[in-house]
Amino acid sequence: MATHIDILQQLKNKTYSPLYLLDGEEAYYIDLISDYMEKTILDESEKDFNLTILYGKDTDTSEIYAAVKRYPMMSNYNLVILKEAQSFQKFDELENYFKAPDPTTIFVMCYKYKKADKRKSFYKTISKTGIVFTSEKIREDKTPDWIIDYCHKKKYEIDLKSAQILASFIGNDLSNITNELKKLFIIIPQGGQITPSIIEQNIGISKDFNAFELTKALSEQKFNKVYSIIKYFEANPKDNPPQKIIPMIFPYFQRMLRFHYCSDKSKSAVAKALGTSPYFVDEYFKAARFFTLNRTLNCISILREYDLKSKGLDTSTNLKGGDLIKEMVIKMIS
Repeated sequence: MATHIDILQQLKNKTYSPLYLLDGEEAYYIDLISDYMEKTILDESEKDFNLTILYGKDTDTSEIYAAVKRYPMMSNYNLVILKEAQSFQKFDELENYFKAPDPTTIFVMCYKYKKADKRKSFYKTISKTGIVFTSEKIREDKTPDWIIDYCHKKKYEIDLKSAQILASFIGNDLSNITNELKKLFIIIPQGGQITPSIIEQNIGISKDFNAFELTKALSEQKFNKVYSIIKYFEANPKDNPPQKIIPMIFPYFQRMLRFHYCSDKSKSAVAKALGTSPYFVDEYFKAARFFTLNRTLNCISILREYDLKSKGLDTSTNLKGGDLIKEMVIKMIS
């Protein structure tokens, strides 16, 4: 199956497929590909007659057929983009076209926020006559590295701590992350450094009170700092709900578990096993004195328990928000 890098390279080389099915939970790469196609395949002078944008919930089969069967005017290609394709329910009625697509039409289907059903006949047909790309959600523990790589490609500097602060606040939605970073790119010249202070001043994320700082305070047994962060979460419940905080804490204890099971305790081996920067390895050596293997396993169990409670799937408590986080953390350090 094609990657987004493969598709973008083909597009830059002006190698086009008549069909593109772009599906998956992560909208960022779907938008990246479809926006690039919309901007580059046709010249501005060609777009009036040869570019059609349709929306899944507002279109029908006959309208799509009319668009994709139209012959290009004063252009090599007729470009049809079906946005919100996940809302279009009649792909089966287009299967005859999918079997023999018009070579002068480029039909792009943006099937966002979920995956198309691979069992469907239309999906199997597109896989044979076109290109299918599935945009997967990035793992939470990989998000900081993605942020660093994205900033470097845009010619900005950002350290791991700043990237982790962003990830802990925004989560792993790449579209939301890039939107927030673009705000910073406006005020910072290319080559400049994105710091925790700049993030706090311009995005509103506290550089001192976030999930990243909470795990750091826990690992260093700075329980006064732990309590201060929890109080901040209580005072700012909309920005720090348990449903967001708990998934950001969980990867830390997964890494603690990998640390304990790592037979080679050299810094390079531990960094590789944990999937983190060697810069942060010392933190895990210190934390392991308090978060022993048994305590780490217990913390993972507690996090799972309170994740269910935060989602209303465990009715054994009426606690919510900051109170739920407080009770959870107290159990973890008791």
